[in-house]
Amino acid sequence: MIKRNLLKGAAVFLSCCLVFTSAGCGKKSKTVTTESTTKAVTEQETKKNAGSEEQVTIAVKDSEGNTVEVAGIVETKDNGEKVVIIQDRDGNRTEIKADNYEESSSGTITITDETVSNEITEAAKEDKIPKADEVIPTKPSTDIADNGNNSNGGSSSGSGDNNNGNNNSNNSGNSGNSGNNGSSSSDNGSNSVPSEADTKPSTPNTPSHEHNWEPVYDYIPHEAVKEKVWVVDKAAWEEPVYKYFEVCNNCKPDSPNPCSRCRALGISKYEYDNADELDEHQYECTENGGGCMFSSTITKIVDYVHHDEEGHYETVTVSEAYNEQKLVGYKCSSCGETK
Repeated sequence: MIKRNLLKGAAVFLSCCLVFTSAGCGKKSKTVTTESTTKAVTEQETKKNAGSEEQVTIAVKDSEGNTVEVAGIVETKDNGEKVVIIQDRDGNRTEIKADNYEESSSGTITITDETVSNEITEAAKEDKIPKADEVIPTKPSTDIADNGNNSNGGSSSGSGDNNNGNNNSNNSGNSGNSGNNGSSSSDNGSNSVPSEADTKPSTPNTPSHEHNWEPVYDYIPHEAVKEKVWVVDKAAWEEPVYKYFEVCNNCKPDSPNPCSRCRALGISKYEYDNADELDEHQYECTENGGGCMFSSTITKIVDYVHHDEEGHYETVTVSEAYNEQKLVGYKCSSCGETK
């Protein structure tokens, strides 16, 4: 606002000087109105604002929802569009258009695009982007910061008048020269309005670059897992124990020639552990009129002996060795930047 008032004041002062100069010389000159001068200043002010930059605080959220604040720039383009620019410490710039951010009443810019937010937070973690409280360099500015030319123009005009006055007092015949000096002052005064070339900001010759992110993996080696296992050569088993018995065939329940005496006496035993016991039974029976005189031998399982399984231990591979792939980040295949 101060610059604009100064420019307007300089324009009015210059117009007055031109009118007085032309009147003093007695020469008809072209009238410069305040309205036209103000219009020129306003046009130059509009052109000056186009391309201007302003450092702001940029708020982004990382993948865990935490807010990270970094320093950024808001730039106004020639067509009036505002864009947010993130500049890293190497001077590389990333431009974010209006549909990917929101501006609060306090001036804080919040990035709404999730992909852009992730890129910025990753770069901020690696300290590649200035923090919110740091001052970052902006593009070279060509705004009219030095008004020395305008003041020189006014001084030149004034000195022209003084010179004309001196020349008139010393030599009235030199009025033609003073008229030339007046026109020269008028020309210098016109230079108080900066040209378009002086007010248009320069654009750094930085080629635009869109990152081509490729995944970067780390590999964690895992050794083979081996262990000893029991291999069965012979399963556990039960060994039968056999015993021989002497049998009285006449006392068997299914005997075709049963002994009526033994049946009458209720003698049901017909198996004997050895031949002597069998002979004693049959001898007594026949002596007392019985009919036990036939015998045979049988074999029966009377018990079992347990045997444990037999085998040996062998080393076997439970799982083979392998490399575990783990994602550690991303790298741009063009510029080599990582995130």
